[in-house]
Amino acid sequence: MAGAFADSKGRYGYRRIKAVLKTGVSEKAVRRIMAEEGLVAHAPKRRRYGSYEGE
Repeated sequence: MAGAFADSKGRYGYRRIKAVLKTGVSEKAVRRIMAEEGLVAHAPKRRRYGSYEGE
């Protein structure tokens, strides 16, 4: 599981990790193991809308 998380560069959450593993592991188990190992997915930065088009 840590390998799949590292391959995604820390971007995959428990749903995508479960899909990558393709095993009969429940989502709760994946969430629990990720929490125990301290694996937290990084969310992309939010960008504010700007309507300025330049000169």
